[in-house]
Amino acid sequence: MDPASRERGRKAEDEAASYLRKLGFEILARNLRTRSGEIDVVARDGGTVVIVEVRYRRNHVVDAWRSLSHEKHERLIRAAREALRKLRIPRTVPVRVDVVLASAESPVTHIRGALSASRPYPP
Repeated sequence: MDPASRERGRKAEDEAASYLRKLGFEILARNLRTRSGEIDVVARDGGTVVIVEVRYRRNHVVDAWRSLSHEKHERLIRAAREALRKLRIPRTVPVRVDVVLASAESPVTHIRGALSASRPYPP
């Protein structure tokens, strides 16, 4: 990934974290690396732990959504499980996977419960 793309991605993640804080989420971790991949944001929404995937595309949030391939979905679910173990989140705590879509031309779009280990792709 070129430096400009990396910077746009970082800015999108900053924007997503700020947006989630405004909604009352507590940010627990950012850019958490696991064997299966990186989790962009781990947050708490009330009593629920939320794994957040941030997707950015220049043109439109629809392009950002389409960039979430079946393989990326599966890798994200594996990474989420590893992240929960790494953060020592008890199995009894409810967990949700959200997606935040961002683009240069659209406001942030937050999809709660967008992905699930039991739900086929796309949600």
